[in-house]
Amino acid sequence: MNKLFHHFLIFSIVSILTWVALPTPSAKAVGNSCYSLGWATICRPDYPTQCNFNKSDGTAVKSCCGTADLCAAYKASLAESGETFSATGTCGLGAIDTALGCIPYTFEAFTPALFGFLAGLAGGIALIIMLIATVQIMVSGDNAEAVKKGKELFTGAVTGLLFIIFSVTLLRLVAGDIIKLPGF
Repeated sequence: MNKLFHHFLIFSIVSILTWVALPTPSAKAVGNSCYSLGWATICRPDYPTQCNFNKSDGTAVKSCCGTADLCAAYKASLAESGETFSATGTCGLGAIDTALGCIPYTFEAFTPALFGFLAGLAGGIALIIMLIATVQIMVSGDNAEAVKKGKELFTGAVTGLLFIIFSVTLLRLVAGDIIKLPGF
């Protein structure tokens, strides 16, 4: 059971990472120096520089160029043709466009974003542990000790999740409502 579970876990992780990380095969060439990413977020090794901006009509343009100079030349060629753009990418002002999404760089905006990300990560880990415990209970059969370990693992995951939820609630109450710290 343990070996089968490890194979399943490795297969799942590789499948998810492959789906998330690979660029779209339908990338469109833009001249000979850049190509359009479409919905993907990772540039090819021969075009390593991301060149993201917003057109004047609000549509986001994601592309990859060979160098930063080629990206600037690409933006300049669009500006000459009457296109205007914002150099901040799809995030707008006050945030940086990363693979994890828009990350704010001011303290007031970064703190809630960090807590939201960490709370989501903790919830995801708790869900995975609950699924592992459920599988352990289901495949244990008549082995009472394995069932007990699965129940303890599930109970521990639920307890940890409740602890995190109440900690975040208490933090928001104290830091945001009572002390009035910025960003809460």
